[in-house]
Amino acid sequence: MTKKSKLMLKLTALSAAAVLAFGLLPASSIGGVLKAAENAEAATLTVDLNPKASTGDIVHGAAGFLYGVSSEGVPTTNTIVPLKSKILVTKGAVGTEHPYGDALDVAKTFLESGGQQVQMYNSNYYGVFGVTATMDRYCKDLVNYICPAVVAWKEAWNEEHGTPDDPKDAIGAVIDIDEAIVYVPINEGTPAGFDFSLSWRKYCEAIRSVDPGAHIAGPNSFYYDLAFTAGQNMESFIQYCADYNCVPDVITWHELETSCLKDMSNHMERFKEVWEKTDWTLYNEANGTEGIPEIPQVCFNEYAEMAYCGVPGRLVNWISRIEDEKVTGCLPFWHQANNLNDLAASANEGNGAWWLYKWYGDMSGVTQTVESSTEYDLLYGVSTMDESKKLSTTLFGGFTGDVTVKLENVTKTKAFRGADKVHIRVEETMFTGFHGALDEPPVIIEGTYEVASDGSVSVTVEGTRFENAYRLTVVQATDDEVAGEVTYSSSGDVYEAEDADTSLLASKTDANTSPYYYMSQSGEFARAVDMPSGAELTYTIDIDEDGLYRLDFVYGNGQGTDRGNMATHDPVNVTQSFSLDGGEAVDEVMKSTLWQTMTGIKSIYYDLDKGEHTIKIVSGEGIGNGMVYHDFLRVTYIGEYGGGVPEYSKTFEAEQGDFNKLVGNEDSTVLTETKLEGYSGSGYITGLADRSVPEGGGVRFTVVVPESAMYDFTLGVHSEEGAKVNIYVGNTAVTLDNIVTTIDVGASQDWQNVGAVIFLEKGINVVDIDGTAELDYMRLSAGDYLDASTVFEAEDCIPSELKDSIEVLDSDGASGGKYVAGMAGSYETPDYLELIYNAPKAGTYALTVYHSNEDIAGTHGYNIKIIDKYAVFEVNGESMSPQFDVQDIPEDTRTVYYFVDCGDHDPSTVSEGDEFGILNTVTDRIYGEDETGYSWGVEILLDNEYESSSGVAGDKAVYTTYQRTLTENVKDGQRKESTFRYAHNQYEDGIDPRYVAYKFELDPGKYDVTVGFSNTWGNGSEPTLHLISDGIDEVTEEVVLGNGEQLERSVAVDLSGAELNENGRAELVVKATTDTPSVQVTYIIIREYVEPTEAEENIYVMPNGTQSIDISQNLPEDVYVGELAEDVIWIMDFRSVKNETNRYFFRNSFSDDTFDEKTIYVDLVEGENTIKIFNDNSWNVTFGGSTETPATEYLENYTPNFDKFVITPVSLNDPGELPEYSLLNQRPEADSDGVPVAAATAGIVILVAAAVILITVAARSRKKTSK
Repeated sequence: MTKKSKLMLKLTALSAAAVLAFGLLPASSIGGVLKAAENAEAATLTVDLNPKASTGDIVHGAAGFLYGVSSEGVPTTNTIVPLKSKILVTKGAVGTEHPYGDALDVAKTFLESGGQQVQMYNSNYYGVFGVTATMDRYCKDLVNYICPAVVAWKEAWNEEHGTPDDPKDAIGAVIDIDEAIVYVPINEGTPAGFDFSLSWRKYCEAIRSVDPGAHIAGPNSFYYDLAFTAGQNMESFIQYCADYNCVPDVITWHELETSCLKDMSNHMERFKEVWEKTDWTLYNEANGTEGIPEIPQVCFNEYAEMAYCGVPGRLVNWISRIEDEKVTGCLPFWHQANNLNDLAASANEGNGAWWLYKWYGDMSGVTQTVESSTEYDLLYGVSTMDESKKLSTTLFGGFTGDVTVKLENVTKTKAFRGADKVHIRVEETMFTGFHGALDEPPVIIEGTYEVASDGSVSVTVEGTRFENAYRLTVVQATDDEVAGEVTYSSSGDVYEAEDADTSLLASKTDANTSPYYYMSQSGEFARAVDMPSGAELTYTIDIDEDGLYRLDFVYGNGQGTDRGNMATHDPVNVTQSFSLDGGEAVDEVMKSTLWQTMTGIKSIYYDLDKGEHTIKIVSGEGIGNGMVYHDFLRVTYIGEYGGGVPEYSKTFEAEQGDFNKLVGNEDSTVLTETKLEGYSGSGYITGLADRSVPEGGGVRFTVVVPESAMYDFTLGVHSEEGAKVNIYVGNTAVTLDNIVTTIDVGASQDWQNVGAVIFLEKGINVVDIDGTAELDYMRLSAGDYLDASTVFEAEDCIPSELKDSIEVLDSDGASGGKYVAGMAGSYETPDYLELIYNAPKAGTYALTVYHSNEDIAGTHGYNIKIIDKYAVFEVNGESMSPQFDVQDIPEDTRTVYYFVDCGDHDPSTVSEGDEFGILNTVTDRIYGEDETGYSWGVEILLDNEYESSSGVAGDKAVYTTYQRTLTENVKDGQRKESTFRYAHNQYEDGIDPRYVAYKFELDPGKYDVTVGFSNTWGNGSEPTLHLISDGIDEVTEEVVLGNGEQLERSVAVDLSGAELNENGRAELVVKATTDTPSVQVTYIIIREYVEPTEAEENIYVMPNGTQSIDISQNLPEDVYVGELAEDVIWIMDFRSVKNETNRYFFRNSFSDDTFDEKTIYVDLVEGENTIKIFNDNSWNVTFGGSTETPATEYLENYTPNFDKFVITPVSLNDPGELPEYSLLNQRPEADSDGVPVAAATAGIVILVAAAVILITVAARSRKKTSK
């Protein structure tokens, strides 16, 4: 039998949802108690609920993220709002280190979700981490490129939202954008040069010279008091800042090691001492203040180790320690950028760790003192007491064994004063892998506990696991509850893969390719099982009673992922077969998890009888070694044998909801009451009429559902005079007017039920309620409303005139076996899909989009640079796309005098796309007379420099002792950027500066000289271009190249006054020199100089490289046109700050054959509506760059791939309305123009199966005909 881990008691949970949801059975029906693991450790967490032991209001400071949001709406605001997050740290404006997360693109999503501050890592402007740009270079880039974009964006923000002093909407009333957008110029010591403090001051001055209202954060060291330059530390830095009036507005550093759990309190104490002992004399003189200024906000803007992100039991310790200090903190960016740092399993679903942060967000009131009996890195927690809710909440975890939570001084609270019993609930959120969705943590203990004579209550949770976290809540017990009646359940039995039986092809391994985390994270060698093709893994499980069980296989699939090469990156879904007890093997698709050690969940349901069973897994074809791992199996009781998976049904007690205190409200009008009889739970709520939801009041519920569909809402309400109740879905922290229905409540002395039918999207939904009735509960259940939805297959939405342009590919992952491949973006005439929908009435409709995309942009050692893609959904011709007046770039008709392909291996030929100049008949040579009669070529400058050769047969390239041609690829016909001449052995021989030089004979006149440079080996990063001719001033141009970068520089030179040689010609030396070890020159082109017109000086080449715009002309409204670097355009679309947009980003799904879903909402008119779907090229993605240069190579824009679209009304006030809506549910048929139309012909109703509308069909094989 395999090793298994059991939690607490015999598994008796009854599932209330299809995925990871659990219920409880009475203790009397449990058959017996499971023995705790032999020699299990025990620990105690002590919580003091005495009001005098309060440590202050809960801050929710730990729910911050670094690169947690990748694009607008990715992940959704639904995933962020419940967490009450305050800080997002992300890529600075116009940043290029990563292809996602630009602060100005994602700020609206985060601030809309309740965030208060977006910190910009401005050094991410450069292409590679560990910036080496000089202080002067960085200051120039801040002034010329970075800050102007920020200022323009802030102006657009204020135009849309206003300011707190003059607001235009709810978000403008609470967000001062100067305070919310924070510059972080230095990250972990770079770029700080040799004097950190001086660099800091210069950067602050540069930023504020462009953006006077800027807020700036620092020092942002990788550990407290480290990452400063020699001889400097936090004390000297703060003193310097005080003396020069450049004190950070936010104090930041990182706490990334496990030891920081015990050290961060000491770090805070040390910082406070530094602040107190600083001499503030000069600071006060500069600011007209006195004394010691208040300590600014402190933020640990990166915390927690890589291995523990996404692991609830480890993260609860970090949350608690940060909350102890009443500061803010942000989870670190180790893995991917679109999942809230490993909390979001998909764009709109949470994993086990998300639920921990959601619990943390649910906490309200004041924090209480917590103590643990273990070492600092094991058991710990955070506890709150909310008297208005009559609720105590404690989060804890990080320990393997039995944990006793001792609640002291319970009866000293108002809520429990005089109580002799209380009602206790304990829930468990498990490690579910990075991508494993958890619909709801199970309740593992619930019942009535006696209050001891000393006013304490003790609750023992047996068999906890260190990777899991727990929530213990205390509410008032009702009169009829009996102390000691407690119900127990389990979160499932865990079986480790490495303890299962394996075949020879399978191997047990530590699988420590970063990033990783395993259930057996103990330092043992075997933590997972590698399963290449043909490998077998057999679990043996023990079932305690007959029933339906869900088996959750936690695995990783990285087949095809190549984070080091965007061209070959091609993740695929793979197939493994599963057989129960030697029966027939069934193939299952194991979706890509992006990386083999970033795990997800495959869930399979089996009816099992009591006793021992085996599950054999065999890997199918196409799986390489180290590409697919299995970590563990969790077996969970769901329901009765043969009863099938229960449909979704859940009751939300009103008193357990979140009492809203939004848009500036510091209190809630909602209270928990127990005066009326007949309520459920521990009470009901009043005060919903005193402040409406749009005013920041009401009660909020976080609802997680298994599928996008319409659900039955039942409200338990009370109103003696008649009332109305409003239900809102999809609100955020500031947008509070998404009302979907109003329900009339009749007058009654008794509690009564009222209902509605409302659309909810798969995963997380935010539901708000207000009204004039008392509310007891909200009950949701799955309904049979498939007829309300209309399905459009994407391949049926292609206009007839575009059928040859838009590509349709095959995939078993698509609902109809086919999908529309990503459509190229265009500023003018993009390809598009079009659907026509007949709406029975005007209003808001849910449009659920099934999409895929696997692409990356750039490479990285551990961050996989996945990119999201976007599409515009244009309804009834109302366009929000920027309309640029683009022109094709005209052909350059200037005369080319010389074209030199430096290092060409056959100078007698010219490569495709290039032409000889009129003065040269070969592409490279030693200086001498050409057949044209003009002399030119490589100039030998030193006495000991001679012409030489490579010695390679067939190589006709030109070599000298010190100026050699690249010999790694000796062949003709290479692009001019691929070959180069470089300074050979000059550094070694003491030649300073190093050089490559050519000389050209030219007639007197003015010329344009273009020189190509490369830095293939990373040792030629700072060349200087010199144009030298006797009789005129030397012309120079400094160049900066990153490692591996290529670029060109064009410089004008006037030879009209140059001295002439015996041939009556000027002699122009084109020379590149450097102080670095080498310099590389790829090509030289000398052209006729034509004075640019004023119009030409205002021309910018668009990112597609084939079109241009004139920036002196009227540009589209709501766009910013600036520069990323010299002569490199950067366009910013201000839809990113708007309250309304028609541009939607879709999360990367890891594989083109995995179709995820995203629901957007569209306003439709009654009758016919036309929806066009396309990409309008209003997005920047670049890759490349270096530690001292930005990435300037643009990635072409495409929409994601599309499988299908489903349109559903947002609500049915009266389920009796359904027949009218059912007329919509018809397969779209193409009209004469090839446009699919959803007919509304009475009496013709085609039912669409639930599997088609609501469940994405898994891909079983890869059938794509092209990439």
